[in-house]
Amino acid sequence: MPTSQLDGEKTSHPGSGDPRWQAVEQLVASAPFVRSPRLAQLLFYLATQTIAGRSSEITEAEIAIEVFSRGGDFDPASDTIVRSHMLRLRQRLAQLSIKGAQFDISLPKGQYALDFERTALPAPEPAPPSIALPLVSPPLPSVVVPPTSTPSRRYGWALYILLMGFLLAVGYDIYIRTHALVRSNRLLWGQLIEPNQPTLLVNADSSLVLVHHFLQHDTSLADYTSGAYLSEIRSLEKNGIYTFGLAGRRYTSMVDVQMAQSLAELATQFRGTLKSRYPRDITIADIRNQNVILSGSRGANPWLELFEPKMNFVIAGDYTRHTTIVRNREPQGSEQAEYISDESPSHTIYGVLAFLPGIDPSKNVLILEGTSLPGTEAIYDFVFDHDQLEQLLKQFKNRDGSLKHFEVLLSSKYLNGNAATFQPLASRTYP
Repeated sequence: MPTSQLDGEKTSHPGSGDPRWQAVEQLVASAPFVRSPRLAQLLFYLATQTIAGRSSEITEAEIAIEVFSRGGDFDPASDTIVRSHMLRLRQRLAQLSIKGAQFDISLPKGQYALDFERTALPAPEPAPPSIALPLVSPPLPSVVVPPTSTPSRRYGWALYILLMGFLLAVGYDIYIRTHALVRSNRLLWGQLIEPNQPTLLVNADSSLVLVHHFLQHDTSLADYTSGAYLSEIRSLEKNGIYTFGLAGRRYTSMVDVQMAQSLAELATQFRGTLKSRYPRDITIADIRNQNVILSGSRGANPWLELFEPKMNFVIAGDYTRHTTIVRNREPQGSEQAEYISDESPSHTIYGVLAFLPGIDPSKNVLILEGTSLPGTEAIYDFVFDHDQLEQLLKQFKNRDGSLKHFEVLLSSKYLNGNAATFQPLASRTYP
């Protein structure tokens, strides 16, 4: 059976001669899917099952196991990875159209099987009008053809020149697109990933988020680095409250794993290096001496406490109201003092994207945080969507083309377990 290469693994698929599969491969080769390998893998899986006639066998649990490497104990009520990726795939397919493809591919709402709709064929050119010819044609004048140049040879050279011109044009287009992609990255990522220098990614401590559900308060940086919060957990266990051994767990999210992979690829473009570290394993010296990217809100990453005094938009857990809020320290115009992410089936979630000076002013820090895990995931998608990011950064450019330090509050609708694309809500800039 033919195979297709994806993420270093070979994924079996239906015969490559099937025009539906060829349409899938054309989509996966497009830039939006090249930048999102996980969405490409999901599309390959759904296409394989659909084309093979196994649409009825596709379930959320099967997708979680086959595509996202979840175990047999996958719980869709607490893990929304399948639904969030299905939403993004549906949106991506609705936005893309591959010229020349025999099929338009869509993912109808409420189902997991893909829909292949054959594209309309171009209308045939009208036949030339018939002309009545005389029964006897007049004799044609004789023509002497020079022996040194035949029509077939002339046409062959013309075809060769046209073909080479086409290939050069395609190559030039790829070159321009690739370098435009790097230029759109450079405004932000070029200041975070420097040639021959390490950039530190501090992942979220997902086990700490679970700890806070028991403690009913966020952990300060001092308690986190000293381990004092672990003593609080042990005290709860002594009082008969089972905490699932969280005191010794070291969890992070798939969002952070994907972020580390994307940033490592980006670091290669800028000839830098990426160090991905768990927040318990670093010190203040690590934060001070290099460019830093912090993932997750303070409830999952206490190192944000170092930078929150400089920030206007601060995300914090409100354990009395059982929700997460964004505090707007100095509201402007019609802005609210608080933005609350509630637990209704359809509600707004928020995220903060901040590019700030580091503890050492010669360094920079990028903060990616959401009011929930889907919020942080949507922020991650936002910063790696080069068109959206470039559009956002235009408003923060200095006259000399450099980038100001800034922070942006973004909002997104959360419906049926899925977060839509973030939209800027308010922003601040700093010298």
